[in-house]
Amino acid sequence: MRSCHPKSYPIALQVLCWLAVLSLAAVATSAQTFPDPPDGTYEFTSAQSGPWHSPATWGTVSTIPATGDDILIQDGHRVIIQREETARHRFIRVEGEMRLWIHGNTKLLVETLYVFGDGRGGANEGIFMIGAVNNPVKAGFRAQVIFTSSGAFDLTWDSKQASRGLISDGIIRLFGLPKTHVIESPQNFFAGADHFLIEPPFGGWQEKDELVIAGTYFQRVNNPSVTSSQDERVTVIFQGGDTFEFDPKLSYDHLSVGNRPFHIVNLTRNLILSSETTTLARDRGHVMLRHADVHIENVAFVNLGRTDKRIPLDDKVITVIKNGAGTPIDYDITTPAPSAIQNPRGRYAVHFHLNGIQPQMTNPPSKVYGSVVDGTIGWGFVNHSSHVDFQRNVAYNFAGAGFVTELGDELGNFYDNVAIRGTGNGEYRKDRVVFQNFARPQPLSDFAFGGDGFWFQGPALRVKNNIANGCDGAGMIWFTTGAPDVAQEYPENGYTHNRYSHFPRTALDDVYGIGHGLLPRYWIHSVTDEKLVISDLPILELENFTAYGNLVGFRLRFNNHNNVAWYTEDAFDYHLDIVPVCGGNRQCAVRNRQALDQMTLWNNEQAFRMRYATNSDWSDVDAISRLAYDNLNPFHGHDGAEIRHALESQTFTDLAIDGYPIAGWIQSDVDDDVRPEITFTPNPPAYSNYANFDTWIRATADPLYIPCTPPTSLQVTTISSNAATVSWQAGTNNTRYVVRYQAQNEQPWEFLVEKTTTAKLTGLSSGTAYDVEVVAGCSQSGDERNVSVWSAKLTFTTL
Repeated sequence: MRSCHPKSYPIALQVLCWLAVLSLAAVATSAQTFPDPPDGTYEFTSAQSGPWHSPATWGTVSTIPATGDDILIQDGHRVIIQREETARHRFIRVEGEMRLWIHGNTKLLVETLYVFGDGRGGANEGIFMIGAVNNPVKAGFRAQVIFTSSGAFDLTWDSKQASRGLISDGIIRLFGLPKTHVIESPQNFFAGADHFLIEPPFGGWQEKDELVIAGTYFQRVNNPSVTSSQDERVTVIFQGGDTFEFDPKLSYDHLSVGNRPFHIVNLTRNLILSSETTTLARDRGHVMLRHADVHIENVAFVNLGRTDKRIPLDDKVITVIKNGAGTPIDYDITTPAPSAIQNPRGRYAVHFHLNGIQPQMTNPPSKVYGSVVDGTIGWGFVNHSSHVDFQRNVAYNFAGAGFVTELGDELGNFYDNVAIRGTGNGEYRKDRVVFQNFARPQPLSDFAFGGDGFWFQGPALRVKNNIANGCDGAGMIWFTTGAPDVAQEYPENGYTHNRYSHFPRTALDDVYGIGHGLLPRYWIHSVTDEKLVISDLPILELENFTAYGNLVGFRLRFNNHNNVAWYTEDAFDYHLDIVPVCGGNRQCAVRNRQALDQMTLWNNEQAFRMRYATNSDWSDVDAISRLAYDNLNPFHGHDGAEIRHALESQTFTDLAIDGYPIAGWIQSDVDDDVRPEITFTPNPPAYSNYANFDTWIRATADPLYIPCTPPTSLQVTTISSNAATVSWQAGTNNTRYVVRYQAQNEQPWEFLVEKTTTAKLTGLSSGTAYDVEVVAGCSQSGDERNVSVWSAKLTFTTL
């Protein structure tokens, strides 16, 4: 199907074409389509295949597209850009095929590049192509697509503000030169360093490459414009043999803990899609891929995405409706006038939008390999109700989240990806995801704004060998209840289904296999009961996840669980019934167990936390911290694990927690005792350098509460050039102590565990100033008590 402009059809056929396009838009996607340029006229339409810079390609003898022109590449024509073009085009519509040459430097400046298609593999789909799988942009050359900005959007043409970027309903093929995306650091780095050594091969790394050296320390900075991460971006200025020299010199120490390596990522690719200006959020381009036939490898997406996760969305308005005493709260969700919308959802850096989720061999997943999102104010790589394979990608410097599945029904793989520097909106949010946040209420479906490395809404994913570092939110959060879809309503049988998300029954056997044994609940009013409750499904695969230098390493919430409050409580009531499928209890379903295997979580403020989860088998979880905290009041969050609230049947095999004042914060009180639901093998786990091995903070009104005051009167009793003995006075109910000490302004801390009120510090450097602090634990006879805050700091200098 071709476009509906005057040069293509007579008037009568134009009308029919417009009706077809508009009908297609209503069925295929809620996002904007572009049947014609803003002024209704193409200044240039391809006349034949050929080079972009050849007048004959455009049917002229002397002219080619110039600045401000709108351009159509017609079906059956292949047009190739073979040089760095300087004209700034407003709108290009590709119905045929458009390419950038791979044997020289090329550049395209365009505000909106639209690739035509129906999104479903129909005939006459447009193709945008740069290179091929085995024939990428050649070494020494660079291909660039730069998205320009003309300022305010033309809302008469683009009421949804979807233009300005690459918007594709057609076929995409983009292939840059392969480059190793991440390397484990072979040594520690210290502030002032300007080089490192890596034994070859190192996968195409060379001079002028932009690298990021991951931060190994996390400390809240309480500044919304500054991340807590200590990662550092450098440029390679010399490479010879195994030596890499870089600039600028490092500002921080980058120190591994034990044998846990940190990483260096490479941001440089020779195929680049970027925004020309980022002065205002509206100036940024974005990539929206609405067709499943997409294959992208080794592409850098630089400063793209204009949905700003630092502030609330405003493309929907939530009005609370109170229906009277004893009745649920309802929500009215309306869409403001286009002119009032400043921050619409869905304009992300790399966004797969509603491509379909049937996992059949005849419909393979979209592919994104070896690519980089470098700088975005929202989300990086996004799968929204699509089937996508993300492998070996890097998301760097993102405000919302690095990798996201948006609704909950998504399929695909996340293998060997890295997320570094998640800044969020300046908040450090551990307790709440999106609940009871009146600025960003749950029915608005405004979430993943905390600077999370990986945010997964749905369970049907395979996630393996991923890394998260320097995130002001969680390294990874798995939140498998799903999210409301504010773009959809389901009026059935007199009910309006308020945009709930679900998993399609038709995909269950393909994803989980024949004989999977799952019997999820379904929505009572869904047609043929095909809308399954997402939270009844187990995680498909989670293996070998590494998170360090984050607020929280790993979070699990509303997963594989009986809870229905997400759908029915007043805070986010949908007025829907969930049908039981195995008995008379509406919370009844048949679920399988899920495996969470191999997590390495180090120097996170909190290693991991979970709520509302069932049937989870954790194995080989290594949680260690050498971070320092000035205040543990309230201290929850400065613990290895927070295991609490509506948990069922959790097993841990080979869990090790080291260096947290509280190894585990395990809920055990009259309101919700989860301890019987937890099984450790071995029992207790391998706890090291802790004050209390597990605890529940009791309120002062609890009859079992006892005070736990910190040690006082720290002093040095003996001192030498390489050792010192410190002592202190016990506080109320103190039974054990963790002593930490370090040379001033260095990291990490060294730890000792004591049951008496003295400790000998050894291995010190001569003539060096040291800081020492003590925290007390107050557990007695196996009963749970809290820990104190840290004592006042003592400073001394060795001889």
